[in-house]
Amino acid sequence: MMNSNYFQGKGRKTAMWATNIGNEHGQVIMSVLTVGEGSGLKSMIDGIVARYRDAKVSPPKALYVDRDCCGTSSVQKYFEAWPFLHIR
Repeated sequence: MMNSNYFQGKGRKTAMWATNIGNEHGQVIMSVLTVGEGSGLKSMIDGIVARYRDAKVSPPKALYVDRDCCGTSSVQKYFEAWPFLHIR
């Protein structure tokens, strides 16, 4: 969770949550700052899926998350284009 005090001026208290996507080298390849947990997640995932598609690169086989890996709240529903993706 991010502290909203990192932003000053008009942006103050506009972002309370950070969601990051990293690669196998520990590099952050995309980050979204939002007002709440889960906000903007679908847009971020759609962007990642489009990048893989446009680059004609095979999608990853595994996605590691720190929560919501299983059940009805699973992020799997956002990855319909990658049916062989395993969420762990």
